[in-house]
Amino acid sequence: MTTKKKDKPVTHTHTQPKWVNEHTGWEVPQDTRKTIERYLEYGIDPGGFLNALFSDKLTDTFQYADEFNRESIEYWVGFVFWEMPHPAVGSKEKVQAHKEKGGYRCQE
Repeated sequence: MTTKKKDKPVTHTHTQPKWVNEHTGWEVPQDTRKTIERYLEYGIDPGGFLNALFSDKLTDTFQYADEFNRESIEYWVGFVFWEMPHPAVGSKEKVQAHKEKGGYRCQE
């Protein structure tokens, strides 16, 4: 996706995640997709479960997970690894930095 800023094209540094795993058929829940988009685009805090998941804190991820997410941890881990932009996930520090920068929209 490209936008214009002062007559110069700016290319976003990430692509839209694939919400459906083509191999397993597992889908990111509809209501969670908007939360992830707001986190990526604007650095808006995604809440306990996604913060823990994006920060690579497995114990905390289980602690914050509801029943559906607890049963889907394996799929969530694959989603983060394959679909999320690596500068925005992987450690508590990366997640915090992404939020402090205001997401990708504020970094343009």
